[in-house]
Amino acid sequence: MPLDNPEIRGEYLMEIGITDGTDPSGEGSLIDYIEKQGKPQKAAIEMLPNYVPELNNAITKTKEDILASPRTRKSPSQINLGGVQCVEAARIVWEENTGKKPPSKGLNAGSAFGKFLADLFEAYEIEVELKSAFRAWARPMRETTN
Repeated sequence: MPLDNPEIRGEYLMEIGITDGTDPSGEGSLIDYIEKQGKPQKAAIEMLPNYVPELNNAITKTKEDILASPRTRKSPSQINLGGVQCVEAARIVWEENTGKKPPSKGLNAGSAFGKFLADLFEAYEIEVELKSAFRAWARPMRETTN
């Protein structure tokens, strides 16, 4: 490693403003750096093992919150394919019977198509949120058109 060489290490330390301690002003000396930066950082690092259980709990809780969040993108194994297929079939039936294009970007559950889709979900006993199924259906559409 280049910093193992004392000459290269000295040049590097001077480049980042740390000298060998001979700086008459005391600013930028290696001793000052150790006192002002190194010791507090070393103390903080040395204290970390005391907080391992709390850190692990905080990390675990954060992961659980992220996974439980409705904004978390679900893996394909978590997507209700029955709901996605129902959205696709409902769109085809809707367009053939009304002559109107169903929504493709967002679902308004209070719209005529939203109510139609809700009725289909209820009739087929699909237990998934309408908007969630619609977003799962729309995602591949957005990814292939962008």
